[in-house]
Amino acid sequence: MTLIAQSCALLAGAWLLAWFAARLKLPSLMGMIAAGAIMAAFPLPALDSGPVLSDVSPTVRLAVLAVVLLRAGLSVSGDDMRTAGKLAVAVGLIPMLCDGALVALASVYLLDFPVPAAIVLGFLIAPISPAIVITGLLDLLDSLHGRARRAPTALLAGAPLDNIAAVVALGIAVDIATRGDVTWTSMLVELPYTLAIGIAVGVATGWIFAASARRFPGWAAHPTAVVAVWAAAGLLIWAGEQASFSFVLAIIALGATVRAMVAQAAEALGNGLRRVWNSAQYALFGLIGLAVDIDALAAVGLAAVGVIALGQLGRATGALLATLGSGLSGRERAACILSYMPKASIQAVFSGLALDRGLAEGEVILSTGVLAIVIATPIGLIALHHGVASLLGARRSSG
Repeated sequence: MTLIAQSCALLAGAWLLAWFAARLKLPSLMGMIAAGAIMAAFPLPALDSGPVLSDVSPTVRLAVLAVVLLRAGLSVSGDDMRTAGKLAVAVGLIPMLCDGALVALASVYLLDFPVPAAIVLGFLIAPISPAIVITGLLDLLDSLHGRARRAPTALLAGAPLDNIAAVVALGIAVDIATRGDVTWTSMLVELPYTLAIGIAVGVATGWIFAASARRFPGWAAHPTAVVAVWAAAGLLIWAGEQASFSFVLAIIALGATVRAMVAQAAEALGNGLRRVWNSAQYALFGLIGLAVDIDALAAVGLAAVGVIALGQLGRATGALLATLGSGLSGRERAACILSYMPKASIQAVFSGLALDRGLAEGEVILSTGVLAIVIATPIGLIALHHGVASLLGARRSSG
């Protein structure tokens, strides 16, 4: 009964606070995380000696994580990559890598992290929030014309690259960090295996679903197809842990293979998974908040803030490097810096991954990921919707 009562309380609280956050024009996921944090601070009284929500939390978080990774893979389009252009690739990758590198370096000195754990935190903190950034840039494009559209268009194309690259790198980093003491030599030997096996298994699984979709047209739009591909992603998580390959890369490869072979089926599966996500996100973000260790966060509070701030400095430097020789004006280059400040979705989804995989620094990593949301989301929203609009001369509607 305890598990059922806690689950209902968490989901109801997450829905209510998500609605309240949206009314305040904040990302709804902040309300969902807050519901879990409140529940952690004021737990329900024990009703029996059965299992409690914290016992099943890692399993549920990984199950919902599979939905996120599948949606990412199903959205990867070769045509989009080819038409994005060099500027989109540059702004999508270079700022993220600079952000992650500075976060990792700062984590070693400010949080006393070993290098593998520092790299995990770097790729967790580095990615932007696609939900916030893409929505904001689309709003901007509606009020821009001609050459003024070049910078936000490149940023729109680069945003998915930022996320996909960071998620793949994060999965690999967690795999390496959770193996204990590894030398750089063994890491270089094992990394190709991790990548190659993950891609191969994912492609093979994706081929099976693509072949099924071709043989049975319309099947991908049926709920059973969504359940089947979700279950396959769950098996890839289990297999990746058993065989030490990157399940993150495998699941993304599964989705990308279906997209490449049968685009219509990928769209249908993506729509089905979107419906799953619309409900599952309350459980995921609520459980993230429930897992936040306030004591661990307080112990590294100022140091964690410093790590996040240095990461943003690295991102700004990376944006300047990415736009060198691009022909963008100084104001447009400054807009590229401000556009990619918000962090929310990726940090909320993946903050618990290191903890779920048993990394010793997992609690601090999770808490720092949530802190990054609290700091960067409101500042990033203001920078994107007001600073970038002003720099590009966009006319904002009063509504």
